[in-house]
Amino acid sequence: MQAGGLRAFGAFFQQTQRLRSSSRSLQQLPLLSSGVGGGGGGGGITAMSMSMTTRMMTAHLPFAAAASAPRRLRTPLAFTAAARTTTIATTAPLGISSTPRGYHSKHARPSKQRRRAAASAAAASFSVGGAIAPLTLTYPDPFKTFNGCKPQPPQGGAPRRLDLVARPDTPQWPVDCAGHEELCEILRAVAVNREVLAAVANINAPGIFEFVDGIKALGIKNFLVVSLDDTLHAQLQSRGVASYRVHNNAQGSHKVSAQKFGIIQEFVERGCSVLLTDTDVAYLQNPFPYLYRDSDIESMSDGWDNSSAHGFFDHVDDPAMGDGRRRARAFRVAALNSGLWLVMATQASRRLMAIMSHRMATEDLWDQAGYNLELWFGARDDHGTAGATVRVMHPLCFVNSKVMFRVIRHVPELHKDKHLPVAMHANYHTDKANKMKNVYRYYSEGGEISALDCTTGCGPNLKTVHELEGKVQHSINDGIVGSKKWIDGAAGVGGSNKQEGHCKPPAPWGGKITSSPLTRGLHTIPRTRGGCGGKGGGDKVAAAVCAALAELDPSAPEAMLVAVGGDEATDIYALRILLARGVARLGLQRRVLVVTAHAAAADVAKKAGVKAVALVPGYPSTVALKWAAAYTALTAGWPGVTLGP
Repeated sequence: MQAGGLRAFGAFFQQTQRLRSSSRSLQQLPLLSSGVGGGGGGGGITAMSMSMTTRMMTAHLPFAAAASAPRRLRTPLAFTAAARTTTIATTAPLGISSTPRGYHSKHARPSKQRRRAAASAAAASFSVGGAIAPLTLTYPDPFKTFNGCKPQPPQGGAPRRLDLVARPDTPQWPVDCAGHEELCEILRAVAVNREVLAAVANINAPGIFEFVDGIKALGIKNFLVVSLDDTLHAQLQSRGVASYRVHNNAQGSHKVSAQKFGIIQEFVERGCSVLLTDTDVAYLQNPFPYLYRDSDIESMSDGWDNSSAHGFFDHVDDPAMGDGRRRARAFRVAALNSGLWLVMATQASRRLMAIMSHRMATEDLWDQAGYNLELWFGARDDHGTAGATVRVMHPLCFVNSKVMFRVIRHVPELHKDKHLPVAMHANYHTDKANKMKNVYRYYSEGGEISALDCTTGCGPNLKTVHELEGKVQHSINDGIVGSKKWIDGAAGVGGSNKQEGHCKPPAPWGGKITSSPLTRGLHTIPRTRGGCGGKGGGDKVAAAVCAALAELDPSAPEAMLVAVGGDEATDIYALRILLARGVARLGLQRRVLVVTAHAAAADVAKKAGVKAVALVPGYPSTVALKWAAAYTALTAGWPGVTLGP
């Protein structure tokens, strides 16, 4: 069992318990939510095998919370604290919205009375005991409440341990230097705490020397340039700037950018983390004190408000589905920007660099598009992903030019006497050099706020994604609902793959990526004997689930967890069909764990031959019960799949 998955389930269960008494619906929690009855989630199947990483679970929680926030902000922000710890209140129009228009539906939230009753029942009847401790988690909107750029301590305990290429106590560093002697020599001389700030460029990079001078002015010692031609290499050395010469014939900004994945892979495999930067980034502070280093990848965002930067759930409206027309949801988020991102020297980062190097060499693909596809999209078929965890950099600290010129310059409380960004990437505006000069003039050369004056793409009236798409939203929706891409998918499933065993997992990337091992090393928890082996704790859910786990086939590699509500016409009826036509027919009675708060459902399962049945009478929510049971099972080392009947 993977430890990251255990932490994720524990955090999710605690979140469901907290949301029972809040204004948010359990249905607004992660895309992976499922269950039947009791105010249930979206049905379906959730893999809780130990390949479920912390990123898959906890990364969605703030997105869901952000999407469900009922208030909209339409003011130029008013700040009420001094220095760089700022609380933003709403006073007059700015047009920043945290909640996408059209997000809520009358079906998405239980009534206030029902939420309060469920919360009261949960509080009166059940305590969260054992290994699960109550948490108070918040997901603040950085555009409403700004607490400065200094990294904040994590909520809910320590972050997941990263699989570093070189252990911190490794006496010899860099590692594996045979054949990479030149790079290792440079890293020994330049790196600080095994980290460097690096840019990949050739002599044609616009403003390359102004960029370098800006870095030098800040006194950043662990900076180097990966030079793609002899001219740049020689000029940098004459200026006293560390340069690593890599022979490459790439021409054009996107072609040059595409080469950086293979180059950075060499750094990562030596055990060196890299803050990779484009040359159109204006640095205003040394960035290293403002990095969290708790994820494989830490990247700035192209987002301009809370929902676009951190993500939100959107509805897909398909009238052909009748009453379920708006049941499908899509997760949307602005792109991570590959112009400024920290690549920790981890095994997952090494896999990511290898995959991206392969894709850039074999596909007609923009590097930033591929970067986002690999980090946000899950593995499928033979497309194995790197499994890298992701943190989004603070959008008011690591700033894109849309935020700089359409938010910061219009909000007096974000001006330089109260807030100093770490860096600004001139990514949105075409006059990149001019925007960088204006930023330096204002922040570094004593200029007034008028130094940031501009016209195109500089107004304060920012719109949300839904407002921008409002006039064409029906076309976007119809394009999704009416897409013919399913034909391609059907051909892929069938076609030449109709032979026996065609559903077996294929080798990642068809075995074509050989520059780095793609196998993930999971952080597993050993399985205990006889239920939970004393790990269940004192609460009623853990006690019932632990007793049921002891009835599973101990030789089974994983289990199926079925959470069932108590409605005879729907939940129990569906359970009978599942057990008769699926579980019994396939002889899986000793590999199924049924959890329920209803005696009728428990009786149906037992009569069908299921031995592992956890009955927790009076539990207020099937969804919360499912996650609590999953957490207990994972604690005991049981991977598996959760599903609704």
